Amino acid sequence: EERVGAVTFRFTPAIFRQANLDAFERIIDQVVAFVPKGSRVCELYSGIGVIGLNVLMRTEAEWVRCSDNNPNLQGPFCAAVQTLPAPLRPRATF
Repeated sequence: EERVGAVTFRFTPAIFRQANLDAFERIIDQVVAFVPKGSRVCELYSGIGVIGLNVLMRTEAEWVRCSDNNPNLQGPFCAAVQTLPAPLRPRATF
């Protein structure tokens, strides 16, 4: 398990992971700053939802949908969603 931003993720060897997490977390901070209250967010090519789930945790987005063409990513995404506070979980989908 690894914490990226405000969310805990499980990166298996088959999952792409940013090599420079310090720089990536600064990128996440910048993305979060651009999301207005009440937004509906769709992250395309999301992998396991590192950006999208951080947006959900750190903003007042109505919901976040993450999408990727690799069906093997849905399980790790769902595992990360389970680490979120209970009220946020139904607002995150893959």
